[in-house]
Amino acid sequence: MASKDLYIIPECYVDTNMVETLLNSFGSITAGVNHQKGCNNVTKILREKFKGQFGIGIVDNDKVKTGIIIDFKKIWESKHIAVLKHPDENHYVFAIKPAMDMFILDSAAEQGVNLNEIGFPDNLKKFTDITKRITSKDDAKIKNLIKAIRNNAEIKAFANALVYLKTNQGSSDENIVKDFFLSVAVD
Repeated sequence: MASKDLYIIPECYVDTNMVETLLNSFGSITAGVNHQKGCNNVTKILREKFKGQFGIGIVDNDKVKTGIIIDFKKIWESKHIAVLKHPDENHYVFAIKPAMDMFILDSAAEQGVNLNEIGFPDNLKKFTDITKRITSKDDAKIKNLIKAIRNNAEIKAFANALVYLKTNQGSSDENIVKDFFLSVAVD
């Protein structure tokens, strides 16, 4: 049985569902990740509990305060994802722009997934009413939506980067992480 990946730290419930679903869909089985509520908690856990160790944070960019990730340098940015790396620690942060909810909606539109047909509203406000619930972390319907949009270029790049980082924790290379995103249009 797979163990929980405590060094992978998403901040929102839907972010947690996305990361776990992608890792499991792209062949890097996980029993779960280290969900934390809020960007501040994600970066605090990275700074304090994972100092000198490998760690990955996933945060929504709409709530990120510049001071929280000021020490990180941007290594890549696409329409929905900024990939950041700490210069002195083996820490990565994926800042989802503006937030995971919009990223999912945009990816569904790009992939031609009709949200209404699979039981989701197609407007952001009503969609976030669902994704902000605690239950969205393990919601099977959201997992199925994520699987339906996993061929989106940004989602594939994100998933491949996560799998690579998980597999190569101690020897990860930021240039390889960046390479996963090279085929994704820069916004």
